[in-house]
Amino acid sequence: MSEPDKLDSYIDIDKYEPLWNKIGGIISALVKAAAGVGILIGSDYLVAYIMFRFRINPGFYSGVYSTASSAVAIIALLIFSRAEGFVFNRKKSDLIRFRKINIAEGWTAVLIALSLLMIVSVYMLVARWISSFQQVVEQAVNRYDQSMEVYVPEVVYPKWDQVLYAVSMFLLVPIAEEFTFRGIIYGAINRRLNGAWAIILSASVFGIMHGISIHIGYALISGIMIGLAYYAFDSIFVTIIIHAIFNFFGSAIYYFADILGISHNNLPSMFTIELIATVPAMALLFTAVGKRMNQNRESLKAE
Repeated sequence: MSEPDKLDSYIDIDKYEPLWNKIGGIISALVKAAAGVGILIGSDYLVAYIMFRFRINPGFYSGVYSTASSAVAIIALLIFSRAEGFVFNRKKSDLIRFRKINIAEGWTAVLIALSLLMIVSVYMLVARWISSFQQVVEQAVNRYDQSMEVYVPEVVYPKWDQVLYAVSMFLLVPIAEEFTFRGIIYGAINRRLNGAWAIILSASVFGIMHGISIHIGYALISGIMIGLAYYAFDSIFVTIIIHAIFNFFGSAIYYFADILGISHNNLPSMFTIELIATVPAMALLFTAVGKRMNQNRESLKAE
């Protein structure tokens, strides 16, 4: 198991560490976290720049843009995760936790994803209800709806690019974002503070990065839940599964429907399944969190 997260309380393993070193360590962690965000954003700008240089419109070829920028980010984040130990600590380390998971943990991730979809669905229903009598919320909901329209109905886009975009949203985007938020940001902060701070700060950045007021709210909720899953199961594979399933049923399935000419109204409702999955998902998640906290306490006592 990796080093203790100390989610339940802050316990400095080396209590005699000078204050300046502690402050320096926290600053170093924040710099690494910022570097992760910089890599994710920088990959977008780099790919957009290259596409413009070759006179390829990223807005028209959204699939190419999303796939390329996500792939560049994934490669760069992997390199950074492996290299930072040698650069900062002169030893082999990895900010991203690649512990293999078993079948039971994989199915638990699926249940957590379904429960998260239900929570977000309720969140959006409440937001739309409030928007019926609050103009500010109505404007925010309208901006959110507009942001979800990647393809303009009046424009004919290449089918292959639409397929590429849907696949990217389902697979590559979740990997790139999990490497960034749960891998680099969580990993860097957890090393110097604790799991609680790592979950809160990584979720906050995750919410802010989505940039739209309505989106920020449910992205923050999602970030906290996925962060808890990362803490509990100690593996990036669990959070990638959660994120991928969430993206598939939350957005990618609608792009696939558009490609196949299927009306969104004809898509099967997942709400009942999501509702049924919520109770066991929360029970499994918080049981795993409690187990991990106990393991960490025992590890700290042993030291």
